[in-house]
Amino acid sequence: MINRRGFTLVELIVVIVVIGILATISVLGFSAIQERSRDAKRAASATVIAEALEKYYDVNGEYPGCAALTTNASTVRSNTLKGIDESSLLTPKAADGVTNTIKCTDLNDLSDGDFFSYTGDTTAECVSGIACKSWVLKYQVEDTGDIAQIQSRRTAIGAGVADPTGVSIAATLVGANARGSGGASCSGTSTVEQQIRYRSTNTSTVGTWSAWVPGSLQDVAANQGYQYTFQQRARCTVSLSSSNWVSSASASIVRQIASAPAPIVLSVAPGNPTLVFSRTSTTCPTGTTARYQYKYISDSGYNSAFAGPTTLASWNWTAAGEGFEYKMQVQAHCYTIYSTSPWSAADDAAYIRPVSPPANGPNGFTHTVAGDRLSRQFTWNAPTCVTGAQAQYQYNSYIGSSAMYWTATGQPGWVYGDGGWSPLGFYTSVFNSPMTTGTVPSGVPVLHRTQYICVNPTTGRSSSWGPAINSQMFYT
Repeated sequence: MINRRGFTLVELIVVIVVIGILATISVLGFSAIQERSRDAKRAASATVIAEALEKYYDVNGEYPGCAALTTNASTVRSNTLKGIDESSLLTPKAADGVTNTIKCTDLNDLSDGDFFSYTGDTTAECVSGIACKSWVLKYQVEDTGDIAQIQSRRTAIGAGVADPTGVSIAATLVGANARGSGGASCSGTSTVEQQIRYRSTNTSTVGTWSAWVPGSLQDVAANQGYQYTFQQRARCTVSLSSSNWVSSASASIVRQIASAPAPIVLSVAPGNPTLVFSRTSTTCPTGTTARYQYKYISDSGYNSAFAGPTTLASWNWTAAGEGFEYKMQVQAHCYTIYSTSPWSAADDAAYIRPVSPPANGPNGFTHTVAGDRLSRQFTWNAPTCVTGAQAQYQYNSYIGSSAMYWTATGQPGWVYGDGGWSPLGFYTSVFNSPMTTGTVPSGVPVLHRTQYICVNPTTGRSSSWGPAINSQMFYT
């Protein structure tokens, strides 16, 4: 008989415990390896940063201020620690998207976080300015919990070097340039070192400072309508020792917009009753804005003041009065909040609203002879003109007897000839014909021909003629 014996429950538990212990040891060992790897990366990066800081000192005689080291990695590489490997600015546990983990915050224990602490001297020039005399760089050692640090090799302290005096700046225009001119002086055998920076703006914002440029004078190509602000800082140096940087107040200059822009072209689109005036655009110097002002003029007696400035491209004018000219003038200038050019010459566009002809012809003719037969009269109903216009007419009368002495030719027929007309200028719809000798004969055929226009009495502009209407034949 074969004896088949398996693991007991106790044996299985022992095996499981042993496996768990071995796994824990493996995990802890791997974690320790990872920590030491990260610590090696921190130490290497800190060394690279420290060496780059010493190279900066070799060139500048000082260390960079906090702000210059805590900006984005590409700016640090380009402007401050030139050529440094950007990965050296990152600690191993940096958050995604962060490019630089240098902070101007002291590092005391592991709870503060994973970053490089850069702390310099306590002067305002170091904390919030651009230069530190010394520094301490710290980082966390993850494996041991210690705080490792590296100190600057040198201290930029100028023993006995007094600060400069008379640190000042002036802003002027030289041709098309804005110029900042700085002044400062040092005592004894120390030498003055000067730097100038500037900022420009064409809006209410102050603009961004440029980098400091060595020297006591800086020229900047100046755009019209821009304000340019300069500031100087200076220090006194003896060998490799130097005083504190002393900054001046700022000084500003504006390059004015010198010339008026080219005139615009204005056009008008007729409408009834709304006219639409539209302008072209003018060209202004870079960074300036074109604006426009406008006025309305009409021979009705209306003449407005200029309104604006505005950026409108078109204007509506309700011009209902017939027989008037409606004119608009527009001119342009260029501006910023610092400068405004002269106004351009004004361009204008005009539209004369035509007078509508009479709505109908004359009608309702009557003919009467006075009881003493010393005169006779035609009357009729005048046609209608638009509001503001007056009806005027011309006429001709037909007389059928040579006995009617007042005919122009002394013969029967039309007084002003066949198809002729009296002079224009009659307003009332009545025609009187008094006799100077004799009386009106009886039974003579007469008729009256009348034609109307509508006239604006202010301007004298008139409509086209309405139809010529003959009355029915009457007898004296």
